[in-house]
Amino acid sequence: MPCFQSEYKFFEYDEIDSTNLEAKRYAASNSEPLQEIPVFIAKSQTGGRGRLGRSFFSPEETGLYMSILLPINENLIETDLITPAAGVAVCRTIEELSKQKPKIKWVNDVYINKKKVCGILAEGIIDSTLGKISKVVLGIGINLFEPKAGFPEEISNIATSLFGKNVENPESVKYQFVGKLLENLEKTLEAAQEKTVMKEYKERSLVLGETVTVIDAKNQFSAFVKDITKKGHLVVEYTKDGRLESKEILSGEVSLRI
Repeated sequence: MPCFQSEYKFFEYDEIDSTNLEAKRYAASNSEPLQEIPVFIAKSQTGGRGRLGRSFFSPEETGLYMSILLPINENLIETDLITPAAGVAVCRTIEELSKQKPKIKWVNDVYINKKKVCGILAEGIIDSTLGKISKVVLGIGINLFEPKAGFPEEISNIATSLFGKNVENPESVKYQFVGKLLENLEKTLEAAQEKTVMKEYKERSLVLGETVTVIDAKNQFSAFVKDITKKGHLVVEYTKDGRLESKEILSGEVSLRI
């Protein structure tokens, strides 16, 4: 597959501010074309980040905090499809290694039983010479195990873990998940290159056919999710001034809590 290689170079940390930030630092200090795919894995993060600048709960011995630095040829793969491809890869991996049935909440979260188990954050790196994206940092944070003291009160009703507490050989479980996830990610990025990944993404959607609250930079409103486009955009219907209107949403987020 021309836009993705299966040879990896792993960097592991007991603690780091953010694996996404470390991947960006690596990209800034290594301008040559990538011969191997760098993968950054941390046991804990002090500054884990989600979308819209939110923090991501990243305690030690609980989750998988991983970032992958992907070289991008925009002629082969649309960067908009990288996050959906990663969501599908996470879902496949969860199903293969557990009995759980995950769903994807547009655009970048994976849920189990309507609670968040995984967040995905893809960030483009622009080549100043070419004036376009040359690499993408793909960050994936997964709650593999429940914290010994439980999740913090502010997220206890919306967060869950894949394997719960008291798991034997958690390090082995984590690295088994890493291997399977990278294997699935190669397949889903290939599907993104071939423009077929959105079919599975839609089948796994938590919001398609549901009424949600759409949240963007300016406001929020209630809407019915009618479709998800081939580029991963959300198509919603909502009532405005007594009339039914349709809108395609390129970015932002949605909440199922009306």
